[in-house]
Amino acid sequence: MSHNDEKRFELLFRDNYPRLYHYALDWVEDEDQAKDIVGSLMSDLWDQRSTWHPENETAYMFGALRNRCINHLKKKIREREILNEYLEEKISMIDEDIDSHEENLKRLERIMQTLPPKTR
Repeated sequence: MSHNDEKRFELLFRDNYPRLYHYALDWVEDEDQAKDIVGSLMSDLWDQRSTWHPENETAYMFGALRNRCINHLKKKIREREILNEYLEEKISMIDEDIDSHEENLKRLERIMQTLPPKTR
């Protein structure tokens, strides 16, 4: 890639970054995540700059950014599902602990009832 091509590529990013950032922000609703996603896209495209020659560079960047935002949201949904599964399991374990604790108390109470009053 020539110096002119690198300069053109830098201008393409600089000119589109604000729009790309706001587009990502609309999708992910988190400023840091939007910056990370756009930064990652730009970095990947920069690494591919010698072979990256889409017909419409801007449309390609927005399409690739859309896909990355969707993947990010799918990952977040999966993380929430895993966290919900974990919490449900934890709640059921706590409920089991309460039940077994109450059962143990009843058993101790039955044992205590068999003891003479002074020993109790």
